Amino acid sequence: MLGKPVYCWNVVSRLNRLGVFAALTVGVSLGCATYAGAQTPEQSPAPAEGQTVETAPVVSAQAPQEMLKDALQKLEAKESVLDAETRKLVPGFKAILTRYYTDKESLTQEEKKILFALRQWLGMIKTRDINLEEMDATFVTKVKQSAVLQKPPRVVVGERKVPGIADPIGIVSLVQGEQERVIAEIPNGAGGLTAKQRARKVANRLATAAAADPLWWTGASVARKKGAYVVAAATAPDGYVITADNDYAKLRGMSADKLAATLMREIRQIYGGSGTRSVERSTQTEIAVRLREQGDTVYAKGDTVQAERLYNQAVERDPAYLPAYERLVALYQQENNRVARRYTAVKALKQSGLTTQQRQLFTRMAK
Repeated sequence: MLGKPVYCWNVVSRLNRLGVFAALTVGVSLGCATYAGAQTPEQSPAPAEGQTVETAPVVSAQAPQEMLKDALQKLEAKESVLDAETRKLVPGFKAILTRYYTDKESLTQEEKKILFALRQWLGMIKTRDINLEEMDATFVTKVKQSAVLQKPPRVVVGERKVPGIADPIGIVSLVQGEQERVIAEIPNGAGGLTAKQRARKVANRLATAAAADPLWWTGASVARKKGAYVVAAATAPDGYVITADNDYAKLRGMSADKLAATLMREIRQIYGGSGTRSVERSTQTEIAVRLREQGDTVYAKGDTVQAERLYNQAVERDPAYLPAYERLVALYQQENNRVARRYTAVKALKQSGLTTQQRQLFTRMAK
């Protein structure tokens, strides 16, 4: 691969000396660049006729870390000029810079806007000649005008009646404009608390984290606390905002560690908008989960017909997504629809990954 670009540019150079028109030269050069894994024509302009093109230097694996260290040192040096309100955001600035150099694709739209203003302020992007005081004031203004600081998401706590569970389950959602994302479904009470009371504790953790640092979500991470996977946040009580417990992981069709990572990403997307990585296509399981959630929502409003339709759509999307079967057999049992209940239970028993509890449920419902 290293030798190919040199050969290709030699071909281009010979074509130029032979007087072949520029369009052919560009075509050959672009084809070679693409073959070598270089930037595409949309990303990099074609070389002009006769132009000398140099290949990009090889960047060492250490370089990003060195650049990150330099950026953090510049931020530390300038932190003292910020007002008290903006200084609360410094941990978020550090998190955004760190992810820019170590995990760039995870940055959301709002984080990218803050990053651009931050790099300008730190002198990492050339800008017009202005005095330092004006630059400081411009940076603070840009950050404070960020949409995520002007209108942060609302934390909403609720409860929902779903098929097969006697008491309402607790729900925690983040709402941003017309977008609502359920980030916690708590199917039962524990420790003397109802499901809704447990949901309120999650909401309080989110509120506490945001009050101490409005950009807390930029530095959220997956960690282990008391043997469970959590979404960690430095400013939250006990250092975390939500636990990825096994019951909720099962409901989301994934392991607890993957659930924690998914919740962290979803929280960032609600606060900061879509990122590069978030445009990836949803898996069939993720679509099935959304359909099951929609079914729960309409069931709670009394629309059992639409709920049944959505639960069945979830099964069609991902036949291995067992929570949708659980909802269906419970719904059919409630409606005394023995034929549909048995058919659904038998189909569920053919799936892999059944827990002992699920196998017992479906065996009973298949009779």
